[in-house]
Amino acid sequence: LSATITPATASTGQLGCLLQDLIKKANTSAHPTGYGAAAVGDHQYVVVAGTPTSTTTANVPMGTAPSTGVTDPFFSTTNGTVSTETKTVTKTTYTVGRQVYKCYGVISLGLCLATPGGAVLGNQWGDGNSTANGYVPSFQVTITQTTYSNFVQGATAVSSFPSMSDVTQYQMGTVSTNATGQTATFGLSGPGDLYVEGTAANTMALVGSNDVIVTNKLGPADPSSAALEVVARNDVRVYHPVQCAVANTTLIGYTTPGFCPDDITGLFYGVAPSGARPDQQYVNMRPDLAGLTITAVIFALGNSASHITCPQPPSGGGVCGGELTADNYNRGAPLGQLTEIGTIGVQHHAPVGQEWQVTDTTGQTSRPYSGYQLAQQYLNVQALIQAVPDVNNLIPLTSTVSSLWHVVSVSSTGNS
Repeated sequence: LSATITPATASTGQLGCLLQDLIKKANTSAHPTGYGAAAVGDHQYVVVAGTPTSTTTANVPMGTAPSTGVTDPFFSTTNGTVSTETKTVTKTTYTVGRQVYKCYGVISLGLCLATPGGAVLGNQWGDGNSTANGYVPSFQVTITQTTYSNFVQGATAVSSFPSMSDVTQYQMGTVSTNATGQTATFGLSGPGDLYVEGTAANTMALVGSNDVIVTNKLGPADPSSAALEVVARNDVRVYHPVQCAVANTTLIGYTTPGFCPDDITGLFYGVAPSGARPDQQYVNMRPDLAGLTITAVIFALGNSASHITCPQPPSGGGVCGGELTADNYNRGAPLGQLTEIGTIGVQHHAPVGQEWQVTDTTGQTSRPYSGYQLAQQYLNVQALIQAVPDVNNLIPLTSTVSSLWHVVSVSSTGNS
């Protein structure tokens, strides 16, 4: 028994193994003297390849697009894209045929002749009837080969802060050089901010070298048995990202960082018409922060390093340090009440929202505002804090030293 694989290709080895196995299973005869020399009546199988057919498909997805898996709205997330390749499927049908070893001419005096009286032909392999080198098809095998090329790497999933749409100017630390003399864009010494939210099961203190930024509801699980102490060596801020109400890709490059192109702050007097006020040029990116509650003792010490600038106004200038405030308090739609349950200890009084001018109207009882309206509720947690050694005396809970408040604005007669 033998097999012939034609034509010879890169897949001959794999194909040969497969078809040889099939041939052995189909063969029912055995030559008594082996395969070295065929005897009349022996049979074998040959494999003949048909013309391959190929189908090519471009940009075939490879797996699935990567996902960040991040559901926290504090982070800006962008899922990745799937990698692709060009897929080529080639199908080749192989016919397996049976041959018999015999004389396919005329037998005369024990010799196999081509024709009577002709040259000696000799025994050959053929279809077993009258055709030398022919075969009788027995079955077919279709081999499918799949190859890939032109691999295109998909984009990775990214979770980042802040969002590229957020116009807020966040601190990035001092600009300096690293050990190899390269400029460190974000500074070797960052601002030391602490971003925090959530529910604490036990009494604990949260300390930030610069600012503590509250990014959502914060407090103990049970205020009767546990307390939080929030200590910022500079400011305690409420996270409030905003983006431009109108995306202006042309003018944004010519606008002061931190402002939207349509913001007319400082360029109007009197009462701005509805839709033109500065606060209306911004959209709250986190409307879920409306009605935020913080249950904690808040200390804003105001003794940060001198390179840390004030987060208000948005341009990053002005007096600051030791404030409880909200980012972008003067931008976007109103966020309702910011409820602080506990105690507030600050160096300077700072805004968490802003009211806006409107035309006087008889019977008018309110004005539009942006940001929050502060609602402070006193809660004595001194005993809970003193019960935890690691928290007790971190900040003195009693003091006789007074501090001057930073005056933001003064109402004069007739303008109240």
